[in-house]
Amino acid sequence: MKCRIWLIVLGVLCWLTAPNSTFAQGTAFTYQGNLNLNGATTSGVYDFQFKLHPALGLTNQVANTITNTAVAVTNGLFTTVVDFSYTFPISPLYLEIGVRPNGSTGAFTALAPYQLITSAPYAVQALTAANFNGTISDAQLSSNIVTLTNTVTFTNQVVFSQAIGGFNGMFNGVTAGTNTGTFIGNGGLITNLNITNLVGVVQSNPNFQLVQAGTQQAVVANNYLTTNSASVTLLLPATGVTAGSTLRFSGSGANGWTIGQTAGQSIIVSPLGLPAGQNWSSNSMASQEWQTLASSSDGLRLIAGYGGLGFIYYSADGGVTWTKSDAPGLNWKGLASSVDGLHMLAAPSGGAVGGYVFTSTNGGVHWVGQINGLLNTSYSCAASSADGINLAVAVGSGSGAIYTSNNGGTNWISRTNGQNWTGIASSASGTTLAACASGFAPLYISKNSGVTWATNGPFGSYSAIACSADGNKIVATINGGAIYTSGDAGTTWTARTTNNAWTCVTSSASGVNLAAASSLGYLYTSSDSGQTWIIRTNSFGSLTKAWDAVTSSGDGSRLVAAVNNGTLYTSIAATTVGTNGVLMGKQYSSVELQYIGNGQWMPLAFSGVFTVF
Repeated sequence: MKCRIWLIVLGVLCWLTAPNSTFAQGTAFTYQGNLNLNGATTSGVYDFQFKLHPALGLTNQVANTITNTAVAVTNGLFTTVVDFSYTFPISPLYLEIGVRPNGSTGAFTALAPYQLITSAPYAVQALTAANFNGTISDAQLSSNIVTLTNTVTFTNQVVFSQAIGGFNGMFNGVTAGTNTGTFIGNGGLITNLNITNLVGVVQSNPNFQLVQAGTQQAVVANNYLTTNSASVTLLLPATGVTAGSTLRFSGSGANGWTIGQTAGQSIIVSPLGLPAGQNWSSNSMASQEWQTLASSSDGLRLIAGYGGLGFIYYSADGGVTWTKSDAPGLNWKGLASSVDGLHMLAAPSGGAVGGYVFTSTNGGVHWVGQINGLLNTSYSCAASSADGINLAVAVGSGSGAIYTSNNGGTNWISRTNGQNWTGIASSASGTTLAACASGFAPLYISKNSGVTWATNGPFGSYSAIACSADGNKIVATINGGAIYTSGDAGTTWTARTTNNAWTCVTSSASGVNLAAASSLGYLYTSSDSGQTWIIRTNSFGSLTKAWDAVTSSGDGSRLVAAVNNGTLYTSIAATTVGTNGVLMGKQYSSVELQYIGNGQWMPLAFSGVFTVF
């Protein structure tokens, strides 16, 4: 079969002017040809088959094969619609045509040559082409396409990448997720901004950044503010920190704020008025029968004594290093210090120099024995006024006396007797003295430097006593009983804690920060004048030790504790080192922290109430 054909492709382009009227353009086109059979025109009914190829003579067909049956041919002419459902690309395509008589089941006879698709069918690319130059109504658009005149709700993430230009309108609603972009400008036209909902201000902004809930990583040289009642934790930065780096934290929210730490970090909290006791460290002192301790007000000048033929050691650096003094080897039972730590008093129990007490005026380096008519050899405790002038010692065996001196230990006067004294404490002026005894005895109070004494408080076998600088707050321990506190100079007493084998107790100058220890194992601290106590078990190789003495700096920020047949331990007011340590600020509290190296931060300025763990 030999055919000669002409390809006529009819393309129609319409402009619609009537409102609300549309005509959809499809992918079909009309093919018109002239079929010759053996050189002569023919008439009849035929089946036609159409294929698309990218080049002449190639078989790599594109699109589907289209078969049109029962096409009428009259005097060789025929017309049929061909629809490959195909969007024609820019590159040329060729049309392959096959023909056979209608009703035949034989193969189609391919007509030659392939027909080049002329430009008209390519108009269908306007359905997707970027250079379409027509009009598309909103109704023809997909519902996923956003128009400028409608209110649209975005259900998936919207990303502005390198956005340029201005914004005129309103963001309305609640955002969630992580926002990494930046709005740049002075905010001069922003109105109705609720600052309590503004979170994550640009880091370079010197104003306070609002943190409303959860945990946020702090960045150095920034300020943070919490304003609502949600629980908020700010983590100290672990990177980008150099000596001198600062941070500020404030909170007006009902639950305040918490500062958390990363590994190896801690916060020195003594400037905040918080007590020591969180962390303890032992020093290089050899194990001894340590029995007594004393501290200056700043906690840097210390003395420690032990029993048997023991010695007195002194330290001028808060217990980092210790040096043996020239005091003789005695069974040291009582030590006391002035506020400046230069005037010190030591009382032994028995020994070759019976009746002597010893004083030092250079921080415990050199000691002088004072006898002056003191005939007893078994002193058990000692006390000093703030200036080291008014002193007191007490006898700890049988029915011994209490002795007082008003000239730094040069002369002594025997006072009340008849008890086995175990502890004595002095106010800063030396006017108020408090004493306790073992056996079954009350507590003893003097308001005139030991001239006269009154008894008060519950009976018990007391082991130690301490008082505030003004003498109004007093704390006493019963060995095998409770801890008792008084806030009115010993007139009334309240039992605190459970019964324990209490051996020692110490007080800050305010009487607010206290520390006590047990011979059966634990150290305890209180930061509310003894109302509540916290067991301190961290930092010790063994949780239970035979504690025999404890002493405090004037503000309670430094503690030293001694273990009988053990070593000495020191504690500085600081958070627990590492991720378990936190500083908590209550509502309306603020603090500025500075990094001082070695993982430590310290307050530069602060206000409010704080708690430390």
